[in-house]
Amino acid sequence: MTVLARRTSERRPRPSRGQRGRSDGGRSRLRAFLRDRAAIAGFVLIGLVVLGAVAAPLVAAIVGHGPLEQLADEALSDTGLPISGGNGFLLGADANGRDVFVRTLYGAQVSLFVGLTSTTIALVLGTAVGLVAGYVGGRTDTVLSSFTDIALAFPFLITALSVVTLNRGPQGDDLVDPAWVVIGIVALFSWTYFARLVRGLVIELKSRAFIQAAVGSGAGRTRIILTEILPNVLPAAVIYWAVQLPANIIGEASLSFLGVGIKAPTPSWGTMIANAQQTGLYQYQPWLLLAPAISLFITILGFNLVSTQARRRFDPRSSGR
Repeated sequence: MTVLARRTSERRPRPSRGQRGRSDGGRSRLRAFLRDRAAIAGFVLIGLVVLGAVAAPLVAAIVGHGPLEQLADEALSDTGLPISGGNGFLLGADANGRDVFVRTLYGAQVSLFVGLTSTTIALVLGTAVGLVAGYVGGRTDTVLSSFTDIALAFPFLITALSVVTLNRGPQGDDLVDPAWVVIGIVALFSWTYFARLVRGLVIELKSRAFIQAAVGSGAGRTRIILTEILPNVLPAAVIYWAVQLPANIIGEASLSFLGVGIKAPTPSWGTMIANAQQTGLYQYQPWLLLAPAISLFITILGFNLVSTQARRRFDPRSSGR
């Protein structure tokens, strides 16, 4: 029995050198990425923003100031100007007596929710279009590529203004939650980049031997796309998701700053920055402008650091490797 077991174990197939090399290479790149100082700094910054967003309700409960609660008696001075600190207001208050620190934390929830949701929708939609266009080819590719080019031709701001106008009811109220309108607008201008990226990768993969082998074995288009092509293009799409995410967060802040995104009194960093500049009270209460601006900067910097290092480590098309 011992001899038979030994012979059986000797006949077991071992992974090829190429498979071992790819596996070891992937693990070594992952270890290098996790040890990268820029990536670590990015994760720390992102962690701070996420922690602030999660802890926002707890902080509001501790200080007793809700994000929409106006406390003019406590937050405004005798001259009617907002205080810059004290009375339980860590970063002071705005012109309406609302806690700037609490509103900044709740603004992180809005930015992360809009950015993550819109970028994920764009990833799913763009990947689906790119897979079909790249693999099917022919007239289907022409139609989908033309549709992508048309979507790219729409001006961002004019389209946003048009959508916001259509979202108003007879009484001037919003038909759909403005947050979801912003998500739709940002996703509308993001999916095209994923579609182009995935389409190019699929066209390159179609000529590979393993795809031809799958076709020769009688596998259908859907099975080939989902089991053979998608796993090979998804890593690059996910990396680009991380690259596109900070741009979409800036897109939400820009729309809110221009008054066509998240509307007051809902706390949004773009809205808070716009209100600070419109009233000019940041000259007396600097945190009114600095708190949302610094928070937005930290968020964008963190995601940019992580996405840049991830692309450099894992994207074979990146020249930074």
